[in-house]
Amino acid sequence: MRFPRQPGRKPISIIVAYADVMASRFVCTELERNSQFELVGCAATVNELLELFQVSTAKVALISATLKDGLLSGLALLPQLREQYPAVRVILMIDLSPTSKRPWRSAPPCRKGNRSPRMPRPRSGSRGCRHLPARNARD
Repeated sequence: MRFPRQPGRKPISIIVAYADVMASRFVCTELERNSQFELVGCAATVNELLELFQVSTAKVALISATLKDGLLSGLALLPQLREQYPAVRVILMIDLSPTSKRPWRSAPPCRKGNRSPRMPRPRSGSRGCRHLPARNARD
């Protein structure tokens, strides 16, 4: 389903840079479906992204912090893009891989005062688990 373009408005031109090919295709397909956006191109590496900027004019760039060139390569490119293309609005996408350590997700729920033996000793000020409300005497 295509969304109708607002009368009198030109579509917003967008460049997408994402290392994960599947995610990139999904984002690009969704942007193409919306007539309020004009997809200029998709890139997976820093060089591909810079080539897109040189041959086309985009108003917005959706850039993943990590491209195929390595960890945080998209983030490292931001100062150069800001200097060479100041009119382009850059949106940086921060990715969390399924294997990344996210303590707020990996901590098992527990009752206040009961810590799981698997959990490391909490740091000062942290609880070491996601606390659930205390149980009533009836529970």
